[in-house]
Amino acid sequence: MFTVRLSARQNPDFPRRDDLPRARSVPVASLEEASERCLRFIAEHDLGGGTWSGGQVCEAATGKVLARVAYNGRVFDVGPGR
Repeated sequence: MFTVRLSARQNPDFPRRDDLPRARSVPVASLEEASERCLRFIAEHDLGGGTWSGGQVCEAATGKVLARVAYNGRVFDVGPGR
């Protein structure tokens, strides 16, 4: 079992948005599901690449970051020791 962080931040290149969603972590069963949840979050909140700040996939039991979901939904291994 994993969790994936869904979050957004202000993009300094664009006008301030007061409607950005609060950050949260949600449980997911796989890296594929993590990617799907991130893409849905991005679409639902009309986020751009500079506004998306989530995607950290953690092992639920330990909180260790294992991977990251990019803006385009691609999952990247963060490498050992991170």
